[in-house]
Amino acid sequence: MVRTNAHPPVRWSLPIVIGALMIASMLPVRTLGWARWFSDQTWVLVSPIAQPITMAINAVVPTRGEGGFSSERERELVDELERLRVRLRQAEQRGLELEDLANQLARGAALQPNIEVTQLQRPRISEGGDMLVIRTGTAEGVTAGTVVTSQSVQVIGRVADAAARTARVLPITARTAPSIAGFVVLDELSGRRASCRLKPAGDGTLTGEVSPPEDGRADELQVGQAVRLFDESWPRHAQMLIIGDVERIEPSPSQPLRRLITVRPRVDLRRVSEVILRLPARSDGGG
Repeated sequence: MVRTNAHPPVRWSLPIVIGALMIASMLPVRTLGWARWFSDQTWVLVSPIAQPITMAINAVVPTRGEGGFSSERERELVDELERLRVRLRQAEQRGLELEDLANQLARGAALQPNIEVTQLQRPRISEGGDMLVIRTGTAEGVTAGTVVTSQSVQVIGRVADAAARTARVLPITARTAPSIAGFVVLDELSGRRASCRLKPAGDGTLTGEVSPPEDGRADELQVGQAVRLFDESWPRHAQMLIIGDVERIEPSPSQPLRRLITVRPRVDLRRVSEVILRLPARSDGGG
């Protein structure tokens, strides 16, 4: 006797369901309203046990209050931990700043090791016309003519006048600043140099003619070479400070054997937040 199976094979059930779902997914939403009936029937079965399951989960994992904290004590501990992290980061930043300041002062002291100089770091308060106003004055030994630098090696200018707690500095790039003498370092190893006299251009740079070296080889002049201070009207401890770097080289319109250079300081002298003053430990005359 042959037994017939009145039902479709079980192995065809899953493909049929998948095919039906794919067809249903491509139908417009308005034609699927009948599917809501299945959702309602499922919710009728699930809703009676939803509340007990939620209570059981809350018993194992306590619910957190406002801000994600389960208690006021937890909130206090997290706040204290965050305060400690902030203090740690601030201490790390201060350590880096002190290390950088120590390096700057060391570079400044190495310029003239045979001359005793006290280096004083002070903040800039504001600008006053062509002047920079800094928070120091005669109470700390600052007088007119005190040399002011940035990062201990970049010359900013000299103090024009000083009160007890404030002082005004005239940057070398200010329009009213006098010209300044220096030299272009042609070769760091051999010390070959070419003298120059620079005056403010009014745009944060200085310009001036470069005298040819003693052997007349002006072709050694290049963009990027350092220009250092070498001026008799400045104190001895200020000699060799950095004026800037050569930014542009052009033929001199008046002297065919000379070149006209544009020099840009390594920092924006009008925007420095802190300066370092060089106070000689003993009487120090011109260069």
